[in-house]
Amino acid sequence: MPVTVEERSGYAIVSVVGRLDVITAPEIAGVISSHSLAGLDGLVLDLARVSFIDSSGIGMLVVQHRTMADQEKRFVVANPPEQARLVLRITNLEQVLEIESSVDRAISGSAAA
Repeated sequence: MPVTVEERSGYAIVSVVGRLDVITAPEIAGVISSHSLAGLDGLVLDLARVSFIDSSGIGMLVVQHRTMADQEKRFVVANPPEQARLVLRITNLEQVLEIESSVDRAISGSAAA
């Protein structure tokens, strides 16, 4: 599973390609945890190129949300595709997670946090 991390405007931007599921969620979580967030405002998880998300992927999102909250940093899910939006809506996580339509909006929304 291709996962890239870049830093921009005080955020770690983690872009995921493919599935976010029982097999890939631990790998993505590992990439995130291995990246230092020292000096950064938070983490943006870009799901624009994710084709599928299951309960393990949702669990990983919840863990990342809690981890960032414990560190007093923002965690934003950006660009979730329709299938992911549906799962977030059904699980009521769209009320818990910060979700933006683009990485740029996620970063620019930092003033509202």
